Amino acid sequence: MKTTAQAAATPKTPPIYQVALIIRPDSPQLSSACLEIIATFERAGIGVYVEETSARALQIPRKFVRSIDEILHSAQALVSLGGDGTLISAVHKSIGSGLPVFGINMGRLGFLTAIKPEELSDFIPLLLQGDYILDSHRLLEGMICSKNMANDDFASLDFAQKPATPFYALNEIFITKKDISGMLRIHAKVEGKPFNTYRVDGLIIATPTGSSAYNISAGGSVVHPTCQVMLLTPVCAHSLTQRPMVLSDDMVLAFEVGEDAMIMLDGQDRIEFGIDDMLVVRKSLNVQLIQHPKRDYFAVLEEKFSWGGCK
Repeated sequence: MKTTAQAAATPKTPPIYQVALIIRPDSPQLSSACLEIIATFERAGIGVYVEETSARALQIPRKFVRSIDEILHSAQALVSLGGDGTLISAVHKSIGSGLPVFGINMGRLGFLTAIKPEELSDFIPLLLQGDYILDSHRLLEGMICSKNMANDDFASLDFAQKPATPFYALNEIFITKKDISGMLRIHAKVEGKPFNTYRVDGLIIATPTGSSAYNISAGGSVVHPTCQVMLLTPVCAHSLTQRPMVLSDDMVLAFEVGEDAMIMLDGQDRIEFGIDDMLVVRKSLNVQLIQHPKRDYFAVLEEKFSWGGCK
C-alpha cells in the first residue's frame, strides 16, 4: 500500500483533450460506429482526428481527417478502433512519438484493448481527469545485418549507428519458412555464443506482452507484461528436445538460417531473411497503453482465455 508521501510523489497522468482514431483498414462496416464514437468524444469536449488512410472507405467528414504526421504532432493519444491487430498497428505508427495508445474493441478477442464501444461514455471522464493508468510495454528491436558486418562481436554492435534499418515488434518477431514444404534450420546465438540449432517450421521471439498472442498458441509460457524477459518458442519442432525458453531481455540474440526464410513482425509485416543474413534482436524502447484503473490482468486472462478452466 502506498504511503501519503509516495502517492504525492507519483506523477498524475495528464488530461487528454485531443485524440486520433486509427481504424481497421478495409472495414466500411465500421463507418456508423466510427461516426458515433467521434460524436461521443465531441459531446464530451474531446477533439478527434481520423488518420487519412483509415478514413478513405468510411465516409468520414473531411474536417476530421489528418495525415499521420499531423496526428503525431497534434494528438495526445491514439485510439484504435478494431481488435488487437488494429491496436498493434496504432502502436507501430506511434513509435518515436511518445503518444500513448488505447483500443476500443470492435474485434473478436481484444486482449490488449481498453474498452468496448458501449463503455466509452463512462471512460471519457477518466481521460479528461487524468484518472486512467498507463501500462508500459517493452518492444523488441531487430536488424538484418550481413554475417561479416556482425563479426560475432555483439558487445561492439552499435544499434545507434544503424548499419541497417531497424524494425520493431510489440508481440513477436517470427522466423518462418519461405516455402510451405521442408524444414527450417535456425542457428541461434546469445551474446555472440552459439547455443542452439532449431529444426522447426518457425521460431517465435516474443515479448511478455506477446506471450499471450501467437506464443500461447504454440505452447509457449504465459508471462506477465511487467517481466523483463524474451521468450523463444519453437513452432512444430522436428525434435522432442526443442523446448520453449525464457531469457533475460538484457541479452542480445542473433539468428542465421540454413535456407532462405521470412520474418513476420506482429503478424503484419514481412521481411526477407536470406542465408547470407544475420538477424540481431534486442530489447528496445517502451510504449504506453492506456487502460482503465480497475483493469485486472488475471481477470482479463480468465475472460479472454478461460484461464484456469475451473468454473
